[in-house]
Amino acid sequence: MERVLSTRVISICSLNHADVWKLTSRLLPKFVQANEYVVYVPDNEIDSFLAITDSAINVLPQSNLGSAFASKLKNAMELSDNVQRYGWYLQQFFKIEALLQAEADYLVIWDADCVPVRKVKLFDESGCPIYMRAHEYHQEYFFMIERLLGLSRIQNQSFVIPGFPISREWVRDFIRNLESRNGGLPWFDAIISCTNLSLQCGFSETETLGTWIANSYPDSWNTSELAWERMGQSRFGFARNFTTDDVVTVGEKANLDIISFENWDVRSARRTLRAVKDFLFCA
Repeated sequence: MERVLSTRVISICSLNHADVWKLTSRLLPKFVQANEYVVYVPDNEIDSFLAITDSAINVLPQSNLGSAFASKLKNAMELSDNVQRYGWYLQQFFKIEALLQAEADYLVIWDADCVPVRKVKLFDESGCPIYMRAHEYHQEYFFMIERLLGLSRIQNQSFVIPGFPISREWVRDFIRNLESRNGGLPWFDAIISCTNLSLQCGFSETETLGTWIANSYPDSWNTSELAWERMGQSRFGFARNFTTDDVVTVGEKANLDIISFENWDVRSARRTLRAVKDFLFCA
């Protein structure tokens, strides 16, 4: 009997995103097809997440992803005088490790603060990943990718997107290529050494993976046009004020596929210059 290929959707979250995660966790299994859904959360928040997460999603401790890179990253960020951005960088390392540990044939990184409000197709019938077309551009990401992989940006789109699909085979190929090019260093040491950690946003795991895929498998992936509202809070209000039915209705009326409710996106003139800068240049 032919083996049925499996798909795992992976998210990383913490309680400061609890309001939007309540929405995402209930709509992710409905609108993004997979065999398994997991969210990795801080160990001391497991019980809280079990109380707010849909039963279709497995809640796992971030300690399952190991600590080999955590202390090294933190030390490097302290030396770069940017330790306040440690958590932002760390969650990207968690995502890469979660991809490496997954046994499913197809994998998806799904951002916890992005709520799907219509069906989102991420693989075609032949298993080719489908990447939503986005247009953010942050030059520092590509300086880093050039240092890490020796690759240029040949794609005309951004891979900083709510749901990033990839095959397990490509993940392992990516890591082998990365480590070989960097003298056999473990992937996390190579990324740390090639990233300007003094920057607010010096590295994107999905932009790096996507650029490598565009160069390595140029004819093995497709794109789709999805309507994504990045500034959901400014446009519609805070996530805590919506039920899942409410947010789906909002999406239908606005003709959207995905709505993000990001913590930096504060309604009214109180939005800070730093928050806007992070949105425009970190994506």
